[in-house]
Amino acid sequence: MPFSTVRTFSEFNDFFEAVDSKERSDNPNVHVVTLQELGNSVKTHMLLFRQSFYQIALMESRHFNVSYFEHNFHVSDGYGLFLFKPCQLIQWTTDLSWKGFLIFIKENNLHVQNGATAQQFQFLLPTQHSFFELTKTEYEFFHTTFNQIYRESLEPLPYSLDIVSLYVQILLHKIKLRLSTSITLTGGWMENKSRKAEITLSFLALIDKDIERMKSVTEFASALHITPKYLTETVTHITGVSPKEHISNKIISITKTLLKHTNVNISRLAEQYNFKEQSHFANFFKERTGMSPLEYRFS
Repeated sequence: MPFSTVRTFSEFNDFFEAVDSKERSDNPNVHVVTLQELGNSVKTHMLLFRQSFYQIALMESRHFNVSYFEHNFHVSDGYGLFLFKPCQLIQWTTDLSWKGFLIFIKENNLHVQNGATAQQFQFLLPTQHSFFELTKTEYEFFHTTFNQIYRESLEPLPYSLDIVSLYVQILLHKIKLRLSTSITLTGGWMENKSRKAEITLSFLALIDKDIERMKSVTEFASALHITPKYLTETVTHITGVSPKEHISNKIISITKTLLKHTNVNISRLAEQYNFKEQSHFANFFKERTGMSPLEYRFS
């Protein structure tokens, strides 16, 4: 599988070990650390990886460059808020001048798979904007909440982690409130509270989670317990794009990233995404990018 060439972290401590940090977590669901506590031995270049949990980072840095899929962002003598999400393909470089906080939290603690939560905090979805450049005033605004979460995480109380989870919910509301003018969503339809909008959000979340396992509209419809026809009508009506095209767009996004940042064989990509011949995948890729997979890899 193509993703076998990409490191995947399901536990916080696996991530800490991979970046050469001595930091360790005693809790598998929530962990809060300052960026300074990660240590000076942390890798300055983290190669492409995936994770099954969220990282929410508030950062002041002289140099930090991060990419997820084909999107790239850079902090240079400034401030940023980062949301690293499950299923994203991520890599970063840093000069270790960073200051701030990093929150690790599992999906089940945020309930993102719940349609109502996904609608309320749409920026948590993997396909949504993941980096926000901040002014110093905005940084200080978020710093207060991050610091409170960090302090609560140090308390040796039976319910301290429950309190941390509540503060994280407050943080999410503040992100939504403070950055509402700069968050770019995939469409205004996400504010729609209808059943069709909920199905569409569930479908898009399922693509992010299971694109390696499911490829066809029929498979996704079955997982959502609806007919392929109803899924097609619903998603097309809500987003203006068919489910098949959403699936194709995700395959393009993933394969572009893997072609650029790994040495995965093109024939393996074709096989993984159910193309009978490598030439079929090459035609599919070129129709959507204007370049063959090989041309894109070396562009």
